[in-house]
Amino acid sequence: MGSEGLVPLKISDINIGKPLPWPVYDSDRNLLLREGFIIENQRQIELLSENGLFRNPGWKKSAINIGTNSKQEQEEKDKAKLATTENLQGTFVEMKPNVGDPFQIQVSTSFGDERYSVKLLGYLPNGTVMVSAPEFDGHLVLCRENQNVIVRSFSGTAAFGFSSSIRKVCNTPISYLHLVYPKTVQKVSVRESARISFNIIGTVTNLNVGENSPGFPVSVVDVSTTGAAFVTNKKVAEKDDELRLTFKAKIKDIEVYPVLNCIVRSSTLESSESGVEKYRFGIQFKDLPTQELLILQSMVYQKMLEKK
Repeated sequence: MGSEGLVPLKISDINIGKPLPWPVYDSDRNLLLREGFIIENQRQIELLSENGLFRNPGWKKSAINIGTNSKQEQEEKDKAKLATTENLQGTFVEMKPNVGDPFQIQVSTSFGDERYSVKLLGYLPNGTVMVSAPEFDGHLVLCRENQNVIVRSFSGTAAFGFSSSIRKVCNTPISYLHLVYPKTVQKVSVRESARISFNIIGTVTNLNVGENSPGFPVSVVDVSTTGAAFVTNKKVAEKDDELRLTFKAKIKDIEVYPVLNCIVRSSTLESSESGVEKYRFGIQFKDLPTQELLILQSMVYQKMLEKK
């Protein structure tokens, strides 16, 4: 495949103990390390550099404004939300998987764990699970046979996960992986009302005023697959008004821009300790397209599953 379009890295370009500012590839354009990965010692660099180290000079870091006002407060709230989940064990078939379903694959290496989005290509009960080869920044990720992986998926109001390993790496007619068929699958059932705290900057348009009416900036403070809550310094709607909520989020390596039609179910005026007044709106999503529902599931269930 060659390293065309990539520039070589010197060992001195990599700072031990600091996040990588760009993804790192080998001479065949296989992804070795993602942006943000931390090299812990010189030995790791030496092992990685045996086949050359490269980076993409055109790669640009994506910015995303998703977070919480207080990490500790966020973790405490999320732990409370986990009380709305139920852990079960089942089989792969009970997931009711369909060809084309999005899966998340976590690849374990001696340098850490990386997560990638793949698609289910097919499966044979008690035989194999076939998924597309993971990619990052437009390049195939280097995978090895017998490499341990963790696979996660989302369906309805449940998140699924199972441990496996790569049985076979195939490159024709397309790049894909055969995974060892799991004996058991962990299922985390989540009530539809379960919400996770966020602090996402978004825009709300009041459709009762008009499709092309001006949007108002809001802060989305929690999200579920059926509704959300946001705060703003203006009273942008009345109860039962229809709104359109938009925001930018990043799910792993993919930026998404959901457009969510919703109905106002509650509106309250709240005051902070500093005396600043803000309006808090509770909304219910309406007629969600499949793509938007998948985005919400990924945002909510993935975080809950990863805390297990």
